[in-house]
Amino acid sequence: MCGICGIIEKKTRVDPEILKVMNDALYHRGPDDEGFYINNNIGLASRRLSIIDIQGGKQPIKNEDESIVVVFNGEIYNYIELRELLEKKGHKFRTRSDTEVIVHLYEEKGEYFPEYLNGMFAIALYDQNRNMLVLTRDRAGEKPLYFGDFPDFFIFSSELKSILKNPKVKRKINLKALNLYLTFDYVPSPFSIIDGIHKLKPGHTLIYSKGQYKIKKYFSMKKIFIPKSEVLERLDKLLDKSVKIRLRSDVPVGVFLSGGIDSSLVTYYASKNQGKIKTFNISFTDPSFDESKFAKKVSDFLGTEHIEENFDEKKMLEIFPDVSKFIDEPIGDASFIPTYLVSKIARKHLKVVLGGDGGDEIFGGYPTYFSHKIMNIYQMIPKTIRSKIHKLASKIPVSHSNFSLDFKIKKFLEGEELKGWERHIAWMGSFSEEEKKRLIVPYKESEISLSDFIKEIIPEEDINNFFVLDFKTYLSENVLVKLDRASMANSLEVRAPFLDPEIIDFGYSLPEELKVKGFKTKYVLRKLMTVKNFPREIINRPKKGFGIPVAKWINRELKETIYHYFSGPNNILNTEMLKEILKEHILMKKDNRKKIWSVFVFLLWKENYKCE
Repeated sequence: MCGICGIIEKKTRVDPEILKVMNDALYHRGPDDEGFYINNNIGLASRRLSIIDIQGGKQPIKNEDESIVVVFNGEIYNYIELRELLEKKGHKFRTRSDTEVIVHLYEEKGEYFPEYLNGMFAIALYDQNRNMLVLTRDRAGEKPLYFGDFPDFFIFSSELKSILKNPKVKRKINLKALNLYLTFDYVPSPFSIIDGIHKLKPGHTLIYSKGQYKIKKYFSMKKIFIPKSEVLERLDKLLDKSVKIRLRSDVPVGVFLSGGIDSSLVTYYASKNQGKIKTFNISFTDPSFDESKFAKKVSDFLGTEHIEENFDEKKMLEIFPDVSKFIDEPIGDASFIPTYLVSKIARKHLKVVLGGDGGDEIFGGYPTYFSHKIMNIYQMIPKTIRSKIHKLASKIPVSHSNFSLDFKIKKFLEGEELKGWERHIAWMGSFSEEEKKRLIVPYKESEISLSDFIKEIIPEEDINNFFVLDFKTYLSENVLVKLDRASMANSLEVRAPFLDPEIIDFGYSLPEELKVKGFKTKYVLRKLMTVKNFPREIINRPKKGFGIPVAKWINRELKETIYHYFSGPNNILNTEMLKEILKEHILMKKDNRKKIWSVFVFLLWKENYKCE
């Protein structure tokens, strides 16, 4: 695991000092080593967290005649199999690292080499003979990659903060990205919050040559035939294979264990393949957020060495200002804080863990999936009756507990007049288009067609496939971004077995009733757990997000701080509206936790990054 960055100067030579400053900003991603390659107008750099071939895997790595140079962030899990094939074709290896496989695979396959990689990766490869730079990202977006093409230079990095260390990059907010952020609670690719900087989309390759770049898509989900009688057996083998290959490492590997369906299955296969392993979790003093008893039950069932720490609100609030500086872009997902904390605990013991990320999107884990079915029925009720239901719902007392009944009912009713993907986004996000028109002061400059944006990233045949929609948006742009920043802030590598290419296609090919059956989510995963004799309490437990008591914080510990940010000088957001939604929340008239938190994080980010 590493951080990478680079510059191509169009009118002059690369300044080694600027490249070093950019690379130093990535120290947390790779504290073990650093490396540089400078050749006149091109410079590549990396920070390394040593996992495989600890002594020999120093980057940058070159091919035999040193005409191809690579810096790489991530892990290639099938590097052993690829190496064997490449050696049979006559390629000579100097190291045992997975990075060296990339240069030789490029020699064989050219720009199509990412199609053969099973891993999580952001790669920068320079072909000296063709004077060409190749950037590519893994299929799901586990590893980040930002880039910008300016009149005098082309720049890229694993993190935005590294690019902003280059004094030639202006810290101007992209208003269209802000508009999307207020919809989704995150900034989706290809946008970044900084004007002129973009994110390379997952499953895409960028080729820079002769002063221009082009982007190609190399990954699309594929339908495969799965006989219904073989589903459980094939799923069992795929998960076993995926976990086993992700245990490849020259350092010990543990598991994040929440006691949920996904992390419990990952722990099962990790224990099967590695024996007694370390598992990690955090507990909370607030029972509506705590799920530690489930993690302990799974640990006892599988015989893991379970490590857990308790965090109260005071501890989380103490670290929040520092944690917010790692996020690179505003992200309205408050679970960033507990993800950071559990990463910090794990890093005290090892460098690599497995996690259950991706299971919800691939196998149907969110309550919103069956909520669409309920809404389709609800919309058949006469409007006069629905109007009365609205009035009754408005009288339900506001609660600030985690996913309280009033929050769920009122959020559900927000989707009443919407259909398909529009309803789904409204349920998952914060601000509606009408609310943004009032909130964003320069709204006209920020305006962007949400419909065009969705159609650009989701194939027409899957436009209302909510599993695909969440995979391409919520997973790639929120969950994995949060996980990468929170773990790498602690120099910890997290691997996701559910994001193996074969499992992605397997899940995509399953009929909906094997994912969400009635009101039961992750139906096929629960069936698999039954076969493995997991405790019924674990198999039947409902989805519980990795959250924190944001709604209560807004009313208590963070009230004065948020009011300060909401009422201060602001030429981008309407301060009167901000004070209004804050007042409604504090007076318990509305649960505005999502809206308030998203705006608060943005304003805090804006201050930290000194952006205009």
